[in-house]
Amino acid sequence: MARTARLLKAGVCHHLCQMAPRGRPFWRDAEDRALYIQDFGEAAQGQGLLVHAWGIGPEAAHWLVTPQRPRAMAAVVQQIGRRYVRAFNARWALQGSPFLGRYRSYWVGEANTLQLALWMESLVDGPANSSAWLSGDAGGLDALPWALRACLRPPPALWALGNTPFERESAHREALRAFAGLEPSAQQAVARGLAQGVPWLSPSEQRELPAEWRDRLVARPRGRPRSSGSGLGIDLSPIKS
Repeated sequence: MARTARLLKAGVCHHLCQMAPRGRPFWRDAEDRALYIQDFGEAAQGQGLLVHAWGIGPEAAHWLVTPQRPRAMAAVVQQIGRRYVRAFNARWALQGSPFLGRYRSYWVGEANTLQLALWMESLVDGPANSSAWLSGDAGGLDALPWALRACLRPPPALWALGNTPFERESAHREALRAFAGLEPSAQQAVARGLAQGVPWLSPSEQRELPAEWRDRLVARPRGRPRSSGSGLGIDLSPIKS
Protein backbone atom coordinates (compact mmCIF):
# COMPACT_ATOMS: atom_id res chain seq x y z
CA MET A 1 0.00 0.00 0.00
CA ALA A 2 1.32 3.45 -0.90
CA ARG A 3 2.19 5.78 1.93
CA THR A 4 -0.15 8.67 2.63
CA ALA A 5 1.36 11.94 1.46
CA ARG A 6 2.35 14.27 4.30
CA LEU A 7 0.72 17.66 4.68
CA LEU A 8 3.84 19.82 4.61
CA LYS A 9 3.94 23.58 4.47
CA ALA A 10 6.78 25.99 5.11
CA GLY A 11 6.27 28.72 7.68
CA VAL A 12 3.72 26.92 9.88
CA CYS A 13 4.22 24.92 13.08
CA HIS A 14 4.47 21.15 13.06
CA HIS A 15 4.69 18.49 15.73
CA LEU A 16 7.59 16.26 14.66
CA CYS A 17 8.04 12.93 16.43
CA GLN A 18 10.74 10.28 16.15
CA MET A 19 9.80 7.02 17.86
CA ALA A 20 11.68 3.89 18.87
CA PRO A 21 10.27 0.36 19.12
CA ARG A 22 8.72 -0.19 22.54
CA GLY A 23 11.33 -1.45 24.99
CA ARG A 24 14.24 -0.49 22.69
CA PRO A 25 15.22 3.11 23.49
CA PHE A 26 17.01 5.23 20.91
CA TRP A 27 19.20 6.68 23.68
CA ARG A 28 20.51 4.82 26.70
CA ASP A 29 22.11 7.48 28.89
CA ALA A 30 22.66 11.21 29.24
CA GLU A 31 25.59 11.11 26.81
CA ASP A 32 23.44 9.60 24.07
CA ARG A 33 20.68 12.11 24.73
CA ALA A 34 23.07 15.06 24.65
CA LEU A 35 24.51 13.84 21.34
CA TYR A 36 21.03 13.45 19.86
CA ILE A 37 20.07 17.00 20.90
CA GLN A 38 23.34 18.37 19.51
CA ASP A 39 22.93 16.55 16.20
CA PHE A 40 19.31 17.67 15.93
CA GLY A 41 20.32 21.28 16.60
CA GLU A 42 23.08 21.22 14.00
CA ALA A 43 20.77 19.67 11.43
CA ALA A 44 17.99 22.16 12.24
CA GLN A 45 20.37 25.10 11.89
CA GLY A 46 21.68 23.86 8.57
CA GLN A 47 18.30 22.95 7.10
CA GLY A 48 16.24 25.94 8.19
CA LEU A 49 14.12 24.47 10.98
CA LEU A 50 13.00 26.75 13.83
CA VAL A 51 12.56 24.98 17.18
CA HIS A 52 9.91 26.08 19.70
CA ALA A 53 9.71 23.28 22.28
CA TRP A 54 10.62 19.66 22.90
CA GLY A 55 10.28 16.68 25.21
CA ILE A 56 12.68 13.78 24.67
CA GLY A 57 11.93 10.44 26.29
CA PRO A 58 13.95 7.28 25.61
CA GLU A 59 11.34 5.91 23.20
CA ALA A 60 9.96 9.11 21.64
CA ALA A 61 11.34 12.55 20.83
CA HIS A 62 8.67 15.22 20.42
CA TRP A 63 9.61 18.54 18.77
CA LEU A 64 7.49 21.60 18.05
CA VAL A 65 9.09 23.16 14.98
CA THR A 66 8.50 25.46 12.04
CA PRO A 67 10.20 24.47 8.76
CA GLN A 68 11.37 27.37 6.63
CA ARG A 69 11.10 25.18 3.54
CA PRO A 70 8.87 22.13 2.92
CA ARG A 71 11.70 19.57 2.98
CA ALA A 72 13.38 20.88 6.13
CA MET A 73 11.95 18.28 8.54
CA ALA A 74 12.79 15.37 6.24
CA ALA A 75 16.31 16.69 5.74
CA VAL A 76 16.85 17.02 9.50
CA VAL A 77 15.65 13.47 10.14
CA GLN A 78 17.87 12.16 7.34
CA GLN A 79 20.87 13.90 8.85
CA ILE A 80 20.05 12.37 12.26
CA GLY A 81 20.03 9.00 10.53
CA ARG A 82 23.45 9.58 9.04
CA ARG A 83 25.16 11.04 12.11
CA TYR A 84 23.41 10.10 15.34
CA VAL A 85 22.39 6.57 14.38
CA ARG A 86 25.91 5.75 13.23
CA ALA A 87 27.43 7.07 16.48
CA PHE A 88 24.81 5.36 18.66
CA ASN A 89 25.31 2.01 16.95
CA ALA A 90 29.11 2.28 17.14
CA ARG A 91 28.99 3.10 20.83
CA TRP A 92 26.73 0.18 21.74
CA ALA A 93 27.84 -2.31 19.04
CA LEU A 94 24.42 -2.36 17.39
CA GLN A 95 23.12 -2.47 13.83
CA GLY A 96 20.16 -0.95 12.06
CA SER A 97 18.18 2.12 13.06
CA PRO A 98 16.99 2.60 16.66
CA PHE A 99 13.98 4.52 15.30
CA LEU A 100 10.65 2.97 14.39
CA GLY A 101 9.93 3.59 10.71
CA ARG A 102 9.67 7.08 9.29
CA TYR A 103 9.13 10.14 11.42
CA ARG A 104 5.62 11.38 12.19
CA SER A 105 4.39 14.94 11.77
CA TYR A 106 1.30 17.09 11.47
CA TRP A 107 0.41 20.77 11.33
CA VAL A 108 -0.36 22.60 14.57
CA GLY A 109 -2.43 25.78 14.58
CA GLU A 110 -0.87 28.77 16.32
CA ALA A 111 -3.51 28.81 19.06
CA ASN A 112 -2.55 25.25 20.06
CA THR A 113 1.22 25.69 20.12
CA LEU A 114 1.60 26.70 23.78
CA GLN A 115 -0.64 23.88 24.96
CA LEU A 116 1.37 21.39 22.93
CA ALA A 117 4.67 22.80 24.22
CA LEU A 118 3.47 22.41 27.82
CA TRP A 119 2.43 18.84 27.09
CA MET A 120 5.86 18.02 25.64
CA GLU A 121 7.53 19.53 28.70
CA SER A 122 5.30 17.47 31.00
CA LEU A 123 6.42 14.18 29.43
CA VAL A 124 9.96 14.17 30.82
CA ASP A 125 11.98 15.90 33.54
CA GLY A 126 15.21 17.85 33.54
CA PRO A 127 17.35 18.69 30.51
CA ALA A 128 15.26 16.51 28.21
CA ASN A 129 12.64 19.24 27.77
CA SER A 130 12.44 22.92 26.82
CA SER A 131 10.92 24.28 30.04
CA ALA A 132 14.15 25.83 31.37
CA TRP A 133 14.88 28.11 28.44
CA LEU A 134 11.20 29.05 27.89
CA SER A 135 10.98 30.00 31.58
CA GLY A 136 14.05 32.23 31.39
CA ASP A 137 16.52 29.95 33.17
CA ALA A 138 19.91 31.16 31.94
CA GLY A 139 21.56 27.95 33.08
CA GLY A 140 19.11 25.88 31.07
CA LEU A 141 19.84 27.92 27.96
CA ASP A 142 23.62 27.76 28.48
CA ALA A 143 23.43 23.96 28.71
CA LEU A 144 22.06 23.70 25.17
CA PRO A 145 24.30 23.31 22.11
CA TRP A 146 25.06 26.52 20.24
CA ALA A 147 23.48 25.26 17.04
CA LEU A 148 20.17 24.53 18.77
CA ARG A 149 20.20 27.92 20.52
CA ALA A 150 20.46 29.59 17.13
CA CYS A 151 17.19 27.90 16.07
CA LEU A 152 15.13 28.66 19.17
CA ARG A 153 11.96 30.74 19.00
CA PRO A 154 9.10 30.82 21.57
CA PRO A 155 5.90 29.01 20.51
CA PRO A 156 3.72 31.41 18.48
CA ALA A 157 0.93 31.40 21.09
CA LEU A 158 3.39 32.62 23.73
CA TRP A 159 4.08 35.87 21.86
CA ALA A 160 0.54 37.05 22.58
CA LEU A 161 1.12 36.72 26.34
CA GLY A 162 3.76 39.43 26.68
CA ASN A 163 5.53 42.24 24.89
CA THR A 164 8.97 41.50 26.35
CA PRO A 165 10.96 38.30 26.87
CA PHE A 166 10.55 38.72 30.64
CA GLU A 167 6.76 38.89 30.34
CA ARG A 168 6.65 35.86 28.06
CA GLU A 169 8.93 33.85 30.33
CA SER A 170 6.76 34.73 33.32
CA ALA A 171 3.64 33.72 31.37
CA HIS A 172 5.24 30.41 30.47
CA ARG A 173 6.15 29.69 34.11
CA GLU A 174 2.58 30.40 35.19
CA ALA A 175 1.15 28.26 32.40
CA LEU A 176 3.51 25.40 33.23
CA ARG A 177 2.54 25.50 36.94
CA ALA A 178 -1.14 25.46 36.01
CA PHE A 179 -0.87 22.77 33.34
CA ALA A 180 -2.78 19.64 34.35
CA GLY A 181 -2.53 17.74 31.08
CA LEU A 182 -4.29 17.86 27.74
CA GLU A 183 -8.06 17.80 27.64
CA PRO A 184 -9.52 14.62 26.08
CA SER A 185 -10.28 16.40 22.81
CA ALA A 186 -6.70 17.67 22.63
CA GLN A 187 -5.34 14.21 23.42
CA GLN A 188 -7.40 12.85 20.55
CA ALA A 189 -6.12 15.57 18.24
CA VAL A 190 -2.50 14.78 19.11
CA ALA A 191 -3.06 11.04 18.71
CA ARG A 192 -4.77 11.54 15.34
CA GLY A 193 -1.97 13.80 14.23
CA LEU A 194 0.75 11.32 15.12
CA ALA A 195 -1.10 8.32 13.74
CA GLN A 196 -2.69 9.81 10.61
CA GLY A 197 -1.03 13.18 9.99
CA VAL A 198 -4.31 15.02 10.62
CA PRO A 199 -3.70 18.73 11.35
CA TRP A 200 -4.71 20.13 14.75
CA LEU A 201 -6.18 23.43 13.67
CA SER A 202 -8.80 25.95 14.75
CA PRO A 203 -12.03 26.11 12.69
CA SER A 204 -10.82 29.23 10.88
CA GLU A 205 -7.49 27.57 10.06
CA GLN A 206 -9.33 24.49 8.78
CA ARG A 207 -11.32 26.64 6.38
CA GLU A 208 -8.08 28.02 4.95
CA LEU A 209 -6.79 24.56 4.01
CA PRO A 210 -6.67 23.67 0.31
CA ALA A 211 -9.88 21.89 -0.68
CA GLU A 212 -8.06 18.67 -1.60
CA TRP A 213 -6.73 18.37 1.96
CA ARG A 214 -9.88 19.10 3.94
CA ASP A 215 -11.06 15.49 3.89
CA ARG A 216 -7.91 14.56 5.81
CA LEU A 217 -9.45 16.33 8.82
CA VAL A 218 -12.15 13.66 9.09
CA ALA A 219 -11.12 10.84 11.41
CA ARG A 220 -11.41 7.39 9.85
CA PRO A 221 -11.48 4.35 12.14
CA ARG A 222 -8.85 1.75 11.39
CA GLY A 223 -9.16 -1.94 12.13
CA ARG A 224 -11.18 -3.19 15.07
CA PRO A 225 -12.72 -0.79 17.57
CA ARG A 226 -10.58 -0.25 20.65
CA SER A 227 -12.01 -0.19 24.10
CA SER A 228 -9.64 2.26 25.77
CA GLY A 229 -6.92 4.86 25.18
CA SER A 230 -6.71 7.05 22.14
CA GLY A 231 -7.72 4.21 19.87
CA LEU A 232 -4.87 5.04 17.53
CA GLY A 233 -1.97 3.12 18.99
CA ILE A 234 -0.09 6.21 20.25
CA ASP A 235 1.20 6.30 23.83
CA LEU A 236 0.81 9.85 25.21
CA SER A 237 1.70 9.07 28.82
CA PRO A 238 4.53 10.88 30.65
CA ILE A 239 7.94 9.23 31.00
CA LYS A 240 9.87 10.71 33.90
CA SER A 241 13.62 10.34 33.54
